[in-house]
Amino acid sequence: MSLFRRSSEARSWPTSIGPRADRTGQRAGGAANASTANSQSVVWAAIHRKASLLASMPVDVFRRVDGVAIEVNKPAVLVEPWQYADGQPETIAEWLYSSQRALEGYGNSVGIIHARDALQLPTVIGLIEREAVRFTVRRRRIVKYTVYGEEVPARDIWHERMYGGPVGLSPIAYAALTLFGAEAAQKFAADWFGGDAIPNAVLRNSEKTVGADAAAAIKQRFRESVAAGDLFVTGKDWEYNPMQAKAVESGFVEMMNVSDAALCRFFGVPASEVDVPVQSSTINYANIQQANLQLLVKHLGPSVDAREDALSRLTARPRFVKLNRSSLLAMDDKTRAEVDKLKIEARTLAPSEAREKEDRAPFTPEQLAEFDALFGNPNKPTPQGAKA
Repeated sequence: MSLFRRSSEARSWPTSIGPRADRTGQRAGGAANASTANSQSVVWAAIHRKASLLASMPVDVFRRVDGVAIEVNKPAVLVEPWQYADGQPETIAEWLYSSQRALEGYGNSVGIIHARDALQLPTVIGLIEREAVRFTVRRRRIVKYTVYGEEVPARDIWHERMYGGPVGLSPIAYAALTLFGAEAAQKFAADWFGGDAIPNAVLRNSEKTVGADAAAAIKQRFRESVAAGDLFVTGKDWEYNPMQAKAVESGFVEMMNVSDAALCRFFGVPASEVDVPVQSSTINYANIQQANLQLLVKHLGPSVDAREDALSRLTARPRFVKLNRSSLLAMDDKTRAEVDKLKIEARTLAPSEAREKEDRAPFTPEQLAEFDALFGNPNKPTPQGAKA
């Protein structure tokens, strides 16, 4: 008997998103994986930034009628795709955030379809941790999904992937070498400034003649002092000099900034979005809006398009899903009012639609009368004999 019944009842498959590592990239000396990569603050910040921005976009469903996109009601799966427990729903924003983090960290977001509607469209999808899934691929085709050690029919799997191919690859896989350099630099910096890569001080004298045996003994003691982070003593007529190094003098700040900027390129996130120092002009409303537009079009746009295509599979054709991107391009009050005024005058936006955008109800007759009292009613005929 099949483990998956074709019914609308939820199936009792365990689902969770966990932090366990998944090997996603190889390099000399080890492997880059999502767990170790997330220990790099810039990696965590880049993934979090993309996932949180995408999850903040409202999900809308449309159908095209005579070439015009008409908004329609969303199916339940695009409101609450899963429940953590009875009475504890996972909202679509949480679901989008978790699945986007999985895509960025592992290259794949996998879930189990627990229920379907009368049209056989998924109504409940529980995301599962990447390590719980095994793919069997033959001739660029996944022939078997194994979840928690048990084979699951492909029809009951929700699978989104990055960078094409049957099994996706994450930016971490491509950034393995850069990550290795960042991790090595971070480790050396910790040793350096923690005292493990430099002695605390040197105690030396003015004696200049040192024999070979003495030089070897001094060298060995120096190595031991470096390893122990201890005081190095040699010679006579003692002079104490503490050994100190500033972060800037050691070159670590510049090196880490270069490494962080390189990692940002792999994830398609501008360095300024995750507080990596960059040369830029003074921030103001104008360049913030330009930066947001560039972020949406150049960096985030492809990910949004891919998610829209995937989510559209949860609706009945010819319906399709759009993620509302206007929140990223929010204007200040003055600019928004000017734009709305131009659209109303051009008759591309109705006044009621402009008020709806501001979450305001249509004008009441009393409010319209107030406007007439203040500015007059241009549609009211002028009394005969009165001056226009």
